[in-house]
Amino acid sequence: MDQRAKPAPHEIRRARADNPKARERDLAAELGISEAELVAAHCGDGVVRVEPRVNDLLTGLDAVGEVMALTRNESAVHEKIGVYNKVVTGTHNAMVLGENIDLRIFPKVWAHGFAVEKRDGGDIRRSLQFFDAAGDAVHKVHLRPASNLYAYQKLVAALESPNQEATVSIAGLADDDAETSGIAADIDDLRDRWSRLTDVHQFFGMLKTLKLTRRQAVRMVGQDYAWLLDNDAIVAMFHHAAADGMPCVLSETEAASRSIPVPSSRSSRWGRGSTSWTRRSTCICAPTTSRRCGRCANRPRTVMSPRSKPMAPTAR
Repeated sequence: MDQRAKPAPHEIRRARADNPKARERDLAAELGISEAELVAAHCGDGVVRVEPRVNDLLTGLDAVGEVMALTRNESAVHEKIGVYNKVVTGTHNAMVLGENIDLRIFPKVWAHGFAVEKRDGGDIRRSLQFFDAAGDAVHKVHLRPASNLYAYQKLVAALESPNQEATVSIAGLADDDAETSGIAADIDDLRDRWSRLTDVHQFFGMLKTLKLTRRQAVRMVGQDYAWLLDNDAIVAMFHHAAADGMPCVLSETEAASRSIPVPSSRSSRWGRGSTSWTRRSTCICAPTTSRRCGRCANRPRTVMSPRSKPMAPTAR
């Protein structure tokens, strides 16, 4: 967020009226505010503030039926159409394990929520939008023609907050992957633990035990386990997977939500700007050192150059 004086809610609403086709994310950046502040400014004018009670939200969304789930970060957008079913609630993390919508959610990071109605010609587009303490979007749920409007309205009424002010308090967020000084982990210990990993989900437990960030671990472990890729490698991987029709699991992480679209990479948009590392001889199932994964027998693929021009990221 920049250091300009923030506009008042009525100024934000006027800017929105003057730029009706601008995406919220882009307009907020232009105004020097967060997207949450842009949405909050419209409370009482097509926007209702709702409480970010993740467990109540997830269990209530099942009755709403078919919706579009959207999770994004600076480099990628995941849009998945489906139903929020097979929900697993929890205080520290929650999950949606449906056939089309597959999410890992961290409720403590969800700070602000809104039910939004926008007129689009003769139609009304409805969505639930949630943001972290910094005002960045963590997850959005967009209704579709097949959605159960009554169930949606009932859910909004259940989550409606007594606070309907047109402003939100914005705070900074700690970076869970920020570099730490004075690395105490032993390289031999790291390599030993890495060599014994049998499932990708064990990776973060290893990092927690060794008190390392992901970046520190991949830099320390040695090139027989992980090596730095060119930043275009992620684009090449997506193009190869899409061109070959290769089923894959893509995990896009935002601080509060992790979206895992399956089985095709065609449901994602991606952009440049991130540093990419790969774990040597790794398939989509496990960071093992074997040439084939013991679980799925997939042989790791070598990513070469892109086959076509990369798609530009879409701000939403």
